[in-house]
Amino acid sequence: MIKNNIADTVKNALIKSVDKHELGSLTELTDEILDGVFIEKARKPEYGDYSCNISYLSRFAKMPPPKIAAEIIKNIHPDQQELLNITVTAGFINFSLKAKWLNSIISNILEEQDNYGRSDSGGKLKVLLEYVSANPTGPLHIGHGRWAALGSCIEEIMNFAGYDVDTEFLINDAGSQMKNLGHSLFLRILQEDDSDIYFPVDKEVDSRAGAFYPGEYLVDIAKEYIKQFPEKVISFKEKATIDDNLYIPDSDIINDLIIFARDINLKQQQDLLKLFKTNINIWTSETDLHNSGKVDNILEFLKDSGYLYEKDDAIWFASSKLLDEYDRVVKKSDGSLTYLTADIAYHKDKYDRGFDHLINIWGADHHGYVPRMKSAVVALGKTADSLEVIIGQMVNLIIDGEQVRMGKRKKMLTLEDLVNEVGVDATRFWMVSRSVDTTLDFDVNLAKSASDENPVYYVQYAHARCCSILRTAIAERIDTD
Repeated sequence: MIKNNIADTVKNALIKSVDKHELGSLTELTDEILDGVFIEKARKPEYGDYSCNISYLSRFAKMPPPKIAAEIIKNIHPDQQELLNITVTAGFINFSLKAKWLNSIISNILEEQDNYGRSDSGGKLKVLLEYVSANPTGPLHIGHGRWAALGSCIEEIMNFAGYDVDTEFLINDAGSQMKNLGHSLFLRILQEDDSDIYFPVDKEVDSRAGAFYPGEYLVDIAKEYIKQFPEKVISFKEKATIDDNLYIPDSDIINDLIIFARDINLKQQQDLLKLFKTNINIWTSETDLHNSGKVDNILEFLKDSGYLYEKDDAIWFASSKLLDEYDRVVKKSDGSLTYLTADIAYHKDKYDRGFDHLINIWGADHHGYVPRMKSAVVALGKTADSLEVIIGQMVNLIIDGEQVRMGKRKKMLTLEDLVNEVGVDATRFWMVSRSVDTTLDFDVNLAKSASDENPVYYVQYAHARCCSILRTAIAERIDTD
């Protein structure tokens, strides 16, 4: 804002100088000449706060830069000269802000309050920002915390800059992972009555282990289910089949357990994200997307648009005609739909809800997914640029100098654990302290320390000093002299 104000001051003075024929052969201003007025921080403190290099005007005016600068300064409005100390160094006009300018800024801040510094550059463009979007299969991990902190910061900044931003969390509650969750909970419930019930945990011993969630959090959910529905649990064993020592529930039981576990896990995720100061206002269920018929309908839409074809008993999306390297299967030979199909339907639904620009925050493992989704957006009749994907790298948690393992499938440290250990503000600060395209090493000991090596400590210390200044500013003066 200050730079823009000073730039306008120089441009107005330049226009007056040309109108008065004070700049030699420079008798007419073009957009190119006016655009050359650029304000930057002064290179040395003794030159002032800001500088404007007007040397480029010499080739138009055929005058030495210091003389051009002197003529421009003469035409700076007196009101502005009361606010600025103005000097010339070679081809630079230097500006120092007087106390009167700084005081006027304080007055503006007090007058405008929360609106101070806001911009309308976004033009109220309707933006949907989707972030975190985890599976409701367990607690949020620490990587989710990075996307939560980043997403909420982007939302705040864009709204402040005049965009109309909504935020969304896609609940990934469809597919095989949810069935695995239900089966895992079923086994944990059986184990509460019979500790010898087999639960695959080692992939080297049983290849089926990778499809299960052995986290301790499911034991608590199992106990809660038994507490609420003791009559159902009685017949669990009878309604199950056994395959190589593994109990397999019938579809009705597993569907019931999926809903029960999903609701508990989702509530925990929502509560934590609220505590973490995120403001996600739309929660969309992938299951609801399927049940509404929107996923099935997207195939008809793409077919009518000429982007589908059949090969090897499967249906393919001709994404290589657009921005993708290869074509992609949307319906397998067994009749099941791929995840891409649901994702295309989901993005069409976003546009259908009236959003002009979509922003997705994805993890590094989704990097190769970007071209196919941009191809899908084009197939939907939108521009590729209307979908913006931010690819973020993962978080390494460091405790006592060693990296700690994170994941849902064994005992782990969750985002909630980290927040309880470090605090919400410190966790958020660290999560956005590095560029999103670099891996973040989150040092827990350092984040908790009150040392000059901890950037959070400096911010907290600065905040405490600001509060002290404000307290002192309104304190009663005993010695008025």
